[in-house]
Amino acid sequence: MCRMLGFISRKPISVEIFFPALLKMAKEGKNSPHSDGFGVCAVKNGKITVYKEIHPVWDRSRDFRNIVGNVGILHARKASWMKASILCTHPFVRGFKCFAHNGKIEDFAEKCDSRELFNMIIEEGVKSLRKIRKASSLTFIMAENGKLTVCRYSVEKEEYYTLYEGYMDDILVVSSEPLDENFSEITNYTMVEYSLKDGRIDRREEKLCFR
Repeated sequence: MCRMLGFISRKPISVEIFFPALLKMAKEGKNSPHSDGFGVCAVKNGKITVYKEIHPVWDRSRDFRNIVGNVGILHARKASWMKASILCTHPFVRGFKCFAHNGKIEDFAEKCDSRELFNMIIEEGVKSLRKIRKASSLTFIMAENGKLTVCRYSVEKEEYYTLYEGYMDDILVVSSEPLDENFSEITNYTMVEYSLKDGRIDRREEKLCFR
C-alpha cells in the first residue's frame, strides 16, 4: 500500500519539485501515514538515476535537485510485508526500466511482491497480469527513456488504489491522488502509455479485460 507519482516532460526537470505533493499524500492522504521508506528515479538520455531511503519521506536526509530527467517516479511505501527494507523499497530498476507498484500480491513466495511483479512484466509482458490470482491491486507506474506507462488495476478497495492524470504547467503527471481540481481519474482496468514524440506528449489508452 503506497502513494506514488510519475511524470513525463518535454524538457529535463528535477524530481525535487514533486516532493511537496508526495509528502502530502504520504503524510495526510488516504490510509496515511505511508512511512516505510521512499524512493525516486529519473530517466535522462537513457540513463536511470535512482535513490532510496528507509525513513519516511518527511524525514528525508537530503534534497534531490540534482536528480533530473524527462521521465521519472516518486514512491512512498506503506509495507505489506517487510518493514523499512531497502530491498523492498520502490522504485525498482531492471535494465532500462524503473517501476513502482501499489498493492499487495500473495501469489509469490518471495515476500518482495512488487519486485516480483516487475520481473514478471519485464519477462512476460503486461498480459501476464491475468495470471495473478490473489492480490489487492496490480496498479503500477513504469518509466523508461521517453515513455511513462501506468496501469490502474484495483481488485479491491477501488477507492484507494487509484490513479489520476493532469498537468503541472507543461509536465504530465500521474499520481495516486489528484494534485488539484484539474486532475482526472484513470478508470479501473486501464493502461495508459505516454510517449515523447516530436516535441509533444502522446497518449495511448488500452482497456485490460482480464476479469
